[in-house]
Amino acid sequence: MVNPAETTPPTTDDGFDPMEFWIRHKLKILSLLGVFVVAALIYAVYEYTEKRTHNAAAQAFSAAKTADELRTVIAKHPGTAPAANAHLLLAEQLRKDGKLDESNQVLNDFINRYPTNELITGGYTSLAANQEMQKKLDEALMNYQKVTTSYPTSFSAPVAWLGQARIYKEQGKIEEAKRAYETVISQFPQSNFAAEATRQNAQLKK
Repeated sequence: MVNPAETTPPTTDDGFDPMEFWIRHKLKILSLLGVFVVAALIYAVYEYTEKRTHNAAAQAFSAAKTADELRTVIAKHPGTAPAANAHLLLAEQLRKDGKLDESNQVLNDFINRYPTNELITGGYTSLAANQEMQKKLDEALMNYQKVTTSYPTSFSAPVAWLGQARIYKEQGKIEEAKRAYETVISQFPQSNFAAEATRQNAQLKK
C-alpha cells in the first residue's frame, strides 16, 4: 500500500509548494537563467577584450620613442590610457622642437577626447604654456583659469596660478599678479611653488 505522504509534494508552513511553482513557471525561470548566462558571458568577453586591448596599447606606448611612433599609438589604440599618455608625450616633443601649433593641436585633441582623464589639468596647463610662449596671452590666461577654477586642488593648480601671475605682470596688472602669487602662498604653503611665488611677489612690491 502506497503511503500518501510519499506521493504528496512537500509544502512549506505557509502552504507554498516549490514543485508546483517549478512546474508552472519553469519556462520563465529557464528563460531568465538563460538571459543571465548570456549577460555573464558577454561581460566576461568584454573584460577579456578590454584587458588584451589595454595590454597591447601599453606595450606599444612603452616602445614608442619618436613622434611618429606616438602618433601610431594614438591612432591604433584610441580611448585607452596609453593613448592618452601618448598625446601628452607627443605634445611635449613637438613643443621642444618648436612646433607649437602642432603641439597645441595634439593637446586640444587630448582635452576633447579624454575630458575625465586624471591628467586633464596637465593638458590645460601645457596648452596654456604653449600659448604663453606664442604671446597668445588671453587664450593662455583662459586655460590657466580653467585649471584653477575647475580643478583648484589638482597638482597643476599652483602652476596655473603662477602662469596667471606672469601674464598679469606682463599686462601691467600688478594687483592681479600679487593676488595670484598670494593665492599660491596661502593654498600651497609647503610647496616649492610657494617659495617661488614669495620670491616673485617680493620683486613686485619693490
